[in-house]
Amino acid sequence: MQPFFSKTGIAALREWCRQRPLFALDYDGTLTTLANDPREALLAANIQTLVRRLRQYVPVAILSGRHRPELATLLDGVDVDFMIGNHGLDWGDPTRPELQRAQNLVNGWLEQLQVAPLPTVAPAGWSRRWSGGQVDLPGVWVEDKQYTLTLHYRNVADPDQALAAVTAAVAGLQPAPQVSGGKRVVNLFPDTETNKGSALLRLMAEQGVGRAIFFGDDDTDEAVFRLEHPDILGIRVGWHPDSAARFYLRRQRDMSKALAYSLACLRRFSR
Repeated sequence: MQPFFSKTGIAALREWCRQRPLFALDYDGTLTTLANDPREALLAANIQTLVRRLRQYVPVAILSGRHRPELATLLDGVDVDFMIGNHGLDWGDPTRPELQRAQNLVNGWLEQLQVAPLPTVAPAGWSRRWSGGQVDLPGVWVEDKQYTLTLHYRNVADPDQALAAVTAAVAGLQPAPQVSGGKRVVNLFPDTETNKGSALLRLMAEQGVGRAIFFGDDDTDEAVFRLEHPDILGIRVGWHPDSAARFYLRRQRDMSKALAYSLACLRRFSR
């Protein structure tokens, strides 16, 4: 990976902006900082303004692991052209057969994980406390996103112990889910090839967009970066030795600067 704020990185941005690319953006850790409580990961005012201005020049997609209805709530007041949730699985059409199958799988995994009922104070469909079966692990939560699951262990006293317990529990699930790690999370997916990479390719094809720029920060975003697609410019938020992204930002707060640079390039080529 090379720094995005370099001659090479800015030159690549200018090359893409000449052709009015689709801008695809992850949410948590990319547009927002990671929060101990995911419900508190709200868009900063300057990011809201930059996204609105970006839409004046190019289509904007949010491609997130979030449950799509929750993502819509978090984006309230910030219109985007496309909003895709559950790591590329949910496009907003609940009648798709693969979504019903995914929901059935998720319900079965919840039963096998012995997930406790939702607390009465929790928003419906958000998260559930997980006891880990016979082992109580305070701070581990299961985020039920209807079509996928995410087990969070960011707030536990011993992350290594929690990850070992979560990994052991997940290994026994039937049917076996696809598993992806992340920043103190374990994501469970249906047995499907759908991911952020395939979702972005589908979106580009359906909208007739020749090029796209994608910003992401976590393991599930690598599904885009690993495509190494000649028409997708991948930028990772945060350097990682194993990332397939072409460029990286040093930290999340550099996103506002990256979006501002993008706007400047788009304005230049729209004249």
